[in-house]
This record gives sequence, C-alpha cells and structure tokens, in this order.
Amino acid sequence: LYTDEFLQLVKSLNYFEIDLVLDVGANEGQFANLLRKYNYKKKIVSFEPSLSAYNKLINYSNNDHKWTIYPRCAIGSNEIEQRINISNNSVSSSLLDIKNSKHSDEEIKFLYDEVVNEKKLDSIIPNFLIDYKNIFLKIDVQGYEDRVIDGCIKNMNHIKGILVETSTEEIYSGQKLWDEIIYKLLDRGYELWFVSKGIINKKNGRNLQNDFCLFRK
Repeated sequence: LYTDEFLQLVKSLNYFEIDLVLDVGANEGQFANLLRKYNYKKKIVSFEPSLSAYNKLINYSNNDHKWTIYPRCAIGSNEIEQRINISNNSVSSSLLDIKNSKHSDEEIKFLYDEVVNEKKLDSIIPNFLIDYKNIFLKIDVQGYEDRVIDGCIKNMNHIKGILVETSTEEIYSGQKLWDEIIYKLLDRGYELWFVSKGIINKKNGRNLQNDFCLFRK
C-alpha cells in the first residue's frame, strides 16, 4: 500500500470498529508501523516466519503494548514443519519456489532456507475471541495467500475484513492468482472495498501485484 492508501485503510478499520488486526507476513513491521503512523490505536498481532525479520519485529514492537509478536511460525493450511526460502530481498522470501525470478525491476534470488512450523489461523483465532469482536486479517505471504485463507475457513465468520496482496502472474510456483483468491472471498460473503495502486511493470504498464481490501456485507 502507498501512504495515502494507508489513510484510507485506517479510516475503513475505524468505520468497521476493528479492534484486532492479524498482520500475517509482517516482515520487519512495516505494515504495523504505518497503521500506527495513521493513528490506528487498537490491538495488532504480527506473524513472521523469517528468523531475521522476526527478531527485528521483537525489537521494534517493544515500546508498543498493543502490538504483540506471535511466536515465530508460518501461517498456512496445515500444522506441519516447513522450510521457508529466504530471499536477497527479505520481503520476497516464500514457502514456495520461484517460478519467475524477474519481478518488477528486481531479481528475486533465494539465498538459503530455514525450518519453521506452519500453523493454521483456525487454531489461533479462537484464543482471541474472548477479548476481541471485530477482527481484520492482512495477508502478505508471497504466493501462499490461498493457504492462509484455507487455514481459517472454520473461523472466517469472525473475520470482518481482509487485506490480501495478490498477483496477476505466477511469480512463485503453484501460487493462485488474484481472480481465484478474490472470487473465493466474494463467495464467502465479502465485498470489495478498495484496490491499491500496486506494483507496476515499468516496461509494459501492466500491474503485477495489487492489494485488495474486502469487508463483510
């Protein structure tokens, strides 16, 4: 999201009285920090599988008592041990292999992998339902979006809104593209709220990635 789109997002979160944001694919906390910059004051719980980014998250969140870092794990559709591929550009790290290494103006290269436990949100969300009523889910997981959604189907009725990064072409092997992901959410009772400007291929003008924001009707 661009900065003006964060203002739009925070206005939407306040309108729907969102009291808990689940920040899946937090990286080093960029999303949570921008929510705070635009005056979102409620609870944030961040999830990050990369060890280096996770350690930075712990440091960055120390002075924010309403920002919690969940124990290091990947979020998906299973409860298993996984390996995450760590990229030269940490925001491009993925549980999937690369199919198209040339993304936008950057070359994605995996440098090494790490062992991490994959967990489903269906096993996590019930722990929050006593204290929070209106949950918002942000998904930025480099091709693993559909697995995150499949892993919270049982508790999706508790999720009032979703922000999901999607791709128009397959960057990671086996990833689902924007239309399949969005139609899955529309079928689950969500409606489109806004679409980000996204990342554009400067050579041909095509959008490569966009963030879709949806809320329950």
